Amino acid sequence: MGNKSLFTYISLTVSSLVICATLVMAGLIYLGLATQLKREFQNRVQAQAEAAAQRYDHLMNLAASRLRELSLDNTIRVTLMLGVHQQLKERLAQMGSTNKAIIFFVTDKNQNIIFKSDQGDFNQSTIKALLAAAPHTEGLIKNPGRGFSLGMSLPIKRKNETLGAAACLLRLMAPPMSHTKGAVGLSIAGEYLDIYTGEKINTSLYSTPVGLPGAHPGLFFLAGLSEYKKSQTRIFLLVSLATGGVLLISILVSLVISHKLSSPLKKLSLKALAIARGEQASGLGIMPSGITELEQLSNSLDTMLVQLKKADELKRYQTLFKGVGDIVTIHDHQGNFLEVNQVAAESLGFTREVLLGMNVGQVVPVYNAPGFREDVRKSIAQKGKAVKEVEFKARGGKLRATEIHVRPVTYLGQKAFLSVGRDITKRIRLENQLRQAQKMEAIGTLAGGIAHDFNNILTSILGYTELAQKKAQGSPDVVQNLDQVLTAGKRAKAVVRQILTFSRRSTQERKPIELSLVIKEALKLLRASLPSTIEIVQEIKADYSMVMADPTQIHQVLLNLCTNAAQAMESTGGVLTVSLELISISAPTPKMIHEGAGTLSQGQIKPGEYIKLTIKDNGPGLEPEFLDRIFEPYFTTKGSADGTGLGLAVVHGIITGHGGSIEVESRPGRGSAFMVLLPLIRQTALPSQTISDSPLPTGSESVLLVDDEVPVAELEREILEGLGYRVTAMTSSQKALELFKEKPNRFDLVITDQTMPNLTGMELTKQIKQIRPEQPVVLCTGYQERMDEKRALEMGFAGFALKPILMREIAQTVRQALDRNSNSQNTFQ
Repeated sequence: MGNKSLFTYISLTVSSLVICATLVMAGLIYLGLATQLKREFQNRVQAQAEAAAQRYDHLMNLAASRLRELSLDNTIRVTLMLGVHQQLKERLAQMGSTNKAIIFFVTDKNQNIIFKSDQGDFNQSTIKALLAAAPHTEGLIKNPGRGFSLGMSLPIKRKNETLGAAACLLRLMAPPMSHTKGAVGLSIAGEYLDIYTGEKINTSLYSTPVGLPGAHPGLFFLAGLSEYKKSQTRIFLLVSLATGGVLLISILVSLVISHKLSSPLKKLSLKALAIARGEQASGLGIMPSGITELEQLSNSLDTMLVQLKKADELKRYQTLFKGVGDIVTIHDHQGNFLEVNQVAAESLGFTREVLLGMNVGQVVPVYNAPGFREDVRKSIAQKGKAVKEVEFKARGGKLRATEIHVRPVTYLGQKAFLSVGRDITKRIRLENQLRQAQKMEAIGTLAGGIAHDFNNILTSILGYTELAQKKAQGSPDVVQNLDQVLTAGKRAKAVVRQILTFSRRSTQERKPIELSLVIKEALKLLRASLPSTIEIVQEIKADYSMVMADPTQIHQVLLNLCTNAAQAMESTGGVLTVSLELISISAPTPKMIHEGAGTLSQGQIKPGEYIKLTIKDNGPGLEPEFLDRIFEPYFTTKGSADGTGLGLAVVHGIITGHGGSIEVESRPGRGSAFMVLLPLIRQTALPSQTISDSPLPTGSESVLLVDDEVPVAELEREILEGLGYRVTAMTSSQKALELFKEKPNRFDLVITDQTMPNLTGMELTKQIKQIRPEQPVVLCTGYQERMDEKRALEMGFAGFALKPILMREIAQTVRQALDRNSNSQNTFQ
């Protein structure tokens, strides 16, 4: 199809848009007006129906009230019973009628009419029809030739004897059907009857129910549709006329606009041709193509730009590209590379020709991220340049951290962006190492601060659990459950000490342990915290699994690896398999080896016998690029709210510190497996320390107990009183000192916490010793930072206890302190 002139193109386009818009607007206007007309018509008919319903309801209530009055009147009952009809008529005449629209009747028990208030226009057959249905009836009754009436009746009784009936006919008065204003009609067998005449209505109608109580669903308010349709037609004609006028005016305006647009553009095209021939020095912007005049202008500008600027710009950019040792690229607004230097090609692993056929998004993944390009453009608009830290994706998928500086340029007459990038991988690595070192230092400091509060909590948990055990000796199930709580509490106590050791960077105490027992204990604790959708399978194949290790650290390794596996299957469920087997390695292996995609090994493996612990899940698995970094501190594939990235780093440190290694196998969609190797030892396990069954040491001495934590103070008071001691518990060190000053010889022993407001345990002890030098004092603390039992005894304390303290420990500590000071005097330093 040939090109159109600009005038024709604009005229057709604008006219088409105007016609479409006008027709749509006209349709919407007509639809809105027609809808409003229909709504008003329906609302008017509904209001008339409600008014009719209120009138009928009023009459029915009036009739029902009079009927109840007649049926309950004692005079009427007596006259009916005696058959004195004349007196009955006089009585009824005295009562009178309440409304001319209602006719009342009274009959004897044989349904003979004794009295009627007014014959009206009801024939005898109508009245008989009502009485034949008595007593207790209500319904519509047709009066031949005169429409419908509503009949009601009630029996007149004396006890259980029916003496007669009181009845009434309610005239449903209404004018004949008016096709404009409407009237009440009756729907029978799909046809509408005029309620006043009883005749069929054939006119097109709109109907709405007249809501009345009782069984009258056939009553409708009817309104003719002729006036409504006439109004609808008038609206259509008015909208059509208005639309035609608007279309005519719009077409004329579009022709004028088209002429004003095409004429100057044609002149600009001629000017551009003159510029291309060198007759003028000014230039024009490139216009859109598809129109004859604009295509001429575009071709002219292209010729001009090639002649005047191409050689100069190429020379300038080539000099820049060769003299820079950084990655330099030029790309257009769509991200297509227009020019790259040799450094960029070598750094990204592509030839220069291949790279020129690529897009920025293929080597800078974040380029296609939502908001990135807009953010760059905003920065350029405000500062003239943009500086960003991004990752370049080299050939093979390796990522290189790069800092890029982006500026807008004009390259060969085309608006583009010049990017200069410098590799900052080493800098970021050093920054991360510094940041991680600072975090680790902060963690060490924080661990010590938390330990005191956490040990106080554990003191309450362990202490009250032991008290509950003593009281529940007659309930084996309760005792068993409390044993589990106590075991978990002791494990928590060991974990706190592990944290404190970590914060001090000291060596853990290792001893021979049976690894299979640690696994079973850890899985037993873990089972309660995992959802039922995750099944735990144990495959303990090693009969002998003795290793030299710290139990708490090994327990931590198991919980970390199992928790990670469970979280991988959290949404879908699955099977967590924990296996243990004995293997033998005859030759050393490298410290880190890749065994194909999806496998990573960590740690130096020497020849010898090893226990192999495997923790496997059938979750989604890991991408290959994650395996190289999985043991890095703070690296995590979870969100910031779900993980810190320290778990596997700690596991790796523990395993390698024990002379073992850890290996990962993972592929997307096939789950992950962590294999841990620990050196086997041929040695008998140390006897486990068990709590003696011997009776707890007791006493009757007076003890002053000082601890600012109310639960801890109450717990220790209850324990000591249970051992026979007379205890005075104080939660304020200042008040405890005042009490001691009043009666220095009252207390045989003082037990004080170290970390307290106002006066610490050390300060309180110093002042107590100034008042009474021979006073024995036991120091309790939840944080063993600068104090241990040896140091405490050297300073003059009678005893030392590290929270959380168990019942047997506190009993022995108190007894030993009292016995130790009975024959010696300690000087507090």
